[in-house]
Amino acid sequence: MKTVVIVQARMGSTRLPGKALRSIAGVNMTERVIQRVRQAGYPLLLAVPDRDRGMIGNFVTPSEICGGSEKDVLARYYDAARFYDVGAVVRVTGDCPLVDPGVIEECRREFTSPGGWDYFSTSHPCRTLPSGFDVEVFSFDALRHAHFTCENPVHREHVTQHFYQCPSALDGSRAACRGRYRLGTYQPHPTDATPEMLKVKLSVDTEEDLARVEAVIQRAGENRSWREYTAAAMELSA
Repeated sequence: MKTVVIVQARMGSTRLPGKALRSIAGVNMTERVIQRVRQAGYPLLLAVPDRDRGMIGNFVTPSEICGGSEKDVLARYYDAARFYDVGAVVRVTGDCPLVDPGVIEECRREFTSPGGWDYFSTSHPCRTLPSGFDVEVFSFDALRHAHFTCENPVHREHVTQHFYQCPSALDGSRAACRGRYRLGTYQPHPTDATPEMLKVKLSVDTEEDLARVEAVIQRAGENRSWREYTAAAMELSA
């Protein structure tokens, strides 16, 4: 199944302004995410608000960037995926600079396993990896359906909430879409993701998060797995 990884990024964070270009151990955040994603070996698209193309788009080739609405990120994803004419979309957010390419591959493989899914994730309906290693995979058919049926502006901004919360209207009604999507959750080995490990946060939303991720990289090194980075974070907080 033809697959593309779409990374969403923007400059307009309220809690950490300009975070897409903030440096972490000498490499800015968007560039880190892209470097990690490329290791998975799939085509990549960077989906950014139109106004941010000139600032964030320097880390990919001109054919790998897609602009769009800042708030309607669902439409941004739909337009980007339609451009590539794919069967499956992997979603990675720009606040996960340590995203694990191995997890991307495992999720994509599970997504295409016999029986199939419409949506497969490390974080929904339940979280199975620490925050910061989030990967979501969904079919283009499901994305197209969500794009044309989702009316909730909050869910359009967060792209995939429509799949697992499934409101069919602005009033949040769920009855009309219960069971509409086949949902799957990534399952690491039980000893790999303990309850204590799931408390670790390595996504970046604040200055404190940025400092934590930088400290983890300095301790564990570059190009480590989610397990190694999580272990380093736990050692630093002990």
